[in-house]
Amino acid sequence: TGVGDVAGGILHNLSVTGAFKADARQLAAKALRFRSDKLSGTVDVLLDLKSGAYQVGLTGSLARYLIPGLGIVDVASMLHVAPRPGGGIRLVGTGTAQVVRLDNALFRSLAGGLPRLVTGLERDQDGTLRFTNLVITAPSLRVTGSGYRRNNGSFVFNGRGTQARYGAFTIALDGPIERPRLALTFDHPDAALDLRNVKADLVPTAAGYDVKASGGSMLGGFTGMGQLLLPKTGNGAIVITALDAGGVHASGTLHLADHGVDGTITLARGGINGTLALSPMGEAQRVEAHLIADRAQFDNDVRLRSGKLDAVALVSDHTDITGDFRLGGLRRGSLALSRANGSIHLKDGVGQLVAKLSGQRGRAFDLNAVVDIAPDRYALVANGVIDRRPIKLAGPAILTRQGDEWRLAPARIQFADGEADVSGSLGGGGMSVDATVARMPLSVLDIAYPDLGLAGVASGKLSYADRARAAPTGRADLTIRGLSRSGLVQTSKPIDVGLAAVLAPDAAVMRAVMASEGKTIGRAQARLSPLGQGDLVSRLSHAGLFAQLRYNGPADTLWRLTGLETIDLSGPVAIGADIGGQVNDPRIRGALRANGARIESAVTGTVLTNVQAGGSFAGSKLAITSFAADAGKGGRATGTGTFDFAAVNGFGMDLNVQATNAQIINRDDIAATVTGPLTIKSDGSGGVIGGNLAIIKGRYRLGQAAAATAVPRLNIREINVPGQEEADEEAPVLPWRLDIAARADVGLIVTGLGLSSEWSANLKIEGEPTDPKITGRADLVRGNYEFAGREFALERGLIRFTGEQPVNPTLDILANGDATNLTASIRVTGQAIKPQISFTSTPALPEDELLSRLLFGTSITNLSAPEALQLASAVAALQGGGNGLNPINAVRRAVGLDRLRILPADPTIKRSTAFAAGKYVTRRIYAEIITDGQGYSATQVEFQVTRWLSLLSTVSTLGRTSANVKVSKDY
Repeated sequence: TGVGDVAGGILHNLSVTGAFKADARQLAAKALRFRSDKLSGTVDVLLDLKSGAYQVGLTGSLARYLIPGLGIVDVASMLHVAPRPGGGIRLVGTGTAQVVRLDNALFRSLAGGLPRLVTGLERDQDGTLRFTNLVITAPSLRVTGSGYRRNNGSFVFNGRGTQARYGAFTIALDGPIERPRLALTFDHPDAALDLRNVKADLVPTAAGYDVKASGGSMLGGFTGMGQLLLPKTGNGAIVITALDAGGVHASGTLHLADHGVDGTITLARGGINGTLALSPMGEAQRVEAHLIADRAQFDNDVRLRSGKLDAVALVSDHTDITGDFRLGGLRRGSLALSRANGSIHLKDGVGQLVAKLSGQRGRAFDLNAVVDIAPDRYALVANGVIDRRPIKLAGPAILTRQGDEWRLAPARIQFADGEADVSGSLGGGGMSVDATVARMPLSVLDIAYPDLGLAGVASGKLSYADRARAAPTGRADLTIRGLSRSGLVQTSKPIDVGLAAVLAPDAAVMRAVMASEGKTIGRAQARLSPLGQGDLVSRLSHAGLFAQLRYNGPADTLWRLTGLETIDLSGPVAIGADIGGQVNDPRIRGALRANGARIESAVTGTVLTNVQAGGSFAGSKLAITSFAADAGKGGRATGTGTFDFAAVNGFGMDLNVQATNAQIINRDDIAATVTGPLTIKSDGSGGVIGGNLAIIKGRYRLGQAAAATAVPRLNIREINVPGQEEADEEAPVLPWRLDIAARADVGLIVTGLGLSSEWSANLKIEGEPTDPKITGRADLVRGNYEFAGREFALERGLIRFTGEQPVNPTLDILANGDATNLTASIRVTGQAIKPQISFTSTPALPEDELLSRLLFGTSITNLSAPEALQLASAVAALQGGGNGLNPINAVRRAVGLDRLRILPADPTIKRSTAFAAGKYVTRRIYAEIITDGQGYSATQVEFQVTRWLSLLSTVSTLGRTSANVKVSKDY
């Protein structure tokens, strides 16, 4: 009595049989046999009658013991009982438990069979029973740890183990053994989904467990919540209330069954929609997936424009998969695929994966791959083109499993005229790679780094190893021939580079020699020590630095490696620098000299020649102490500034330039020669060009701003690129901005739209250099306006810039002209891209009559056919400006209604010999001018009204024959 319900039930009907030996000193018994309803075994007893000391040794077994909710176990133990110093008893020993019936479907699935438990036992003075060196083993499970049983019958256990399917995990258990609270952490339970650091908390309820989970996956971080239902009879179920991973939402119910689960998971939101149907099939888990992606974006910098997956998988000791996939616009980091599609067929772990990959960022590539799959072995055959040059594996690349590692046997990659032999390993907590390259084009790097733009070929050896619990090591011995970097419109002068580098656990060292045309132009060496902690990038970026650079050669070779396209530097430069500090915070000492260099901006058209500059390094900055250059004819630019090699985003600059009659802008649509201060500032990502400038002379062409886009924003479309229809957009680049105040008292020449004029202006120029935002006004100084071959003197003019992009100022211009017996005024209003032109006269006349007198000095009724066409052209130009005049009516009035016939655009009309080179187009009308009253024609001419003037000479040669004129209906 007094031992609790559980122990009382075990000890019910207890009997002990055996012989005791007693004398004056002690009472002893060996191999006393005991038995109860559940328990059997033997006991050894030794009792010292004088001191009261005793020892009890017990070997027993508990057969077919039912633990509700868990199953039936057989228990065996060996215990030693003795008095504890200071009072109480001390119980120590070992115990084993063999599960002979496992009722919990979840535990049965995880164990893969019936588990066995072995543990050390010790009873504390307060009655707590401790489990030490506890080991649980099962066909698919092994757990080690320790714990204890409280007096109230509840258990606490903490351990770590491995499960055949889900890998390493930790477990924390607290509560009644039939339904404790559980906290589980899985290190990497699923490699295919890249599940990692998965944490699950199971809180017991009357129905089973409430579950909360979190971790990382190939879609990014995930969180989940739901219930684990464990009914008293029948199998349990997993209810997924919400599972969110990388923006994708899933829900559903999975019923627990032998060898798997049965149910459907529905995916929605985040650009992924579809279902995962799960069901057990024999001893395998069947998963049927039907998923569609539409502009999906995941938390781990993965974006997928479109995709489709249809697959069926059977997961057991060997995974069987049959499926097809199609992906479009896939991007992760800088690596982008325009299109990927393929299929996989796998039976009993043997099968084939066929895939086609296409991309076009950096270097366009189109690759075909076939992977033969066998247990613990993959054989890859691949070929394709990169940048229209062939690439292929000379033979199959063989990947085999050795323990926890996958090893790549030496494989040869051939690209263009180069090749590389590559081998390595991955897994077991690390990776390694060894490569020997010969004449390998550096352009292959553009697949992973699209903006790199390097040219040249590399030969030599590379090795790198990153093992678990060990610092990464590596070595590189390379010769690069013809190294250069191509910008948007220019390429740096090629140089040859010899490079030797070693990465050790505690240091990294490098030496390089640069040569051009057989002459050494530079040397560099660096030592990084001690290295930082963490991954390779962190170790190097936080390392102590000592480096030296000596260079005397073309500036463009070094400058274009910075990736700055807005400004280009070329010409000779000499650099001597010693660098200390840390990689992420360098301290530089040295000097720079340039003599006869050239600075050019493709954005603004700026060209500075004969650059003379000198500077010195201090800390992480290069201070330009003297700078002078020629800027256009008779222009000059001088200044100072700094370049920061440890700026927030990489490569910063802060320049102050004084311009004197310098041509700083020279584009097709706008040019300016200025005097005043300019500033150029950047933190390495975009920048600001500012200034307060006086325009000495300039030019601006109305109506051309939209067409005068700058070189870096060329609208180029390459056709016939595989996968182009599903290509992903390039990530936006932070632009440079303008912040310039400009004024011109005179000298601003404005042309276009018939203007030939000089203006004064007061402007604020902001926005991007490629698409500036201009505010302010320009006022007329003097000029003329030309219309249909006639010049009119400008009386007044105002151009208002209100910040439109592209630049499209508002016009208010008035011009006057005289004709026979009348005075005419032309007014141009509206915006520059589509101005409104109107005519008035004294005395007042209809516009077509007024135009006839201005252009030909006679009434419209007196015009010849060629003159009528010229008039119609002028009217059409006005109609394009929106004044509503009809050129057909103008021709009607000119030639007489009886001499004009309008023909509809009828595709059934047969083409005559005269129209052999033309086409009948729907939505067009035809105007036929009949000058002889009979309708015959010797020649027919096809043109649109916007080109009438260019055809006047042709029409004039027709004399008084006839001319058929095809006129766009839009007019």
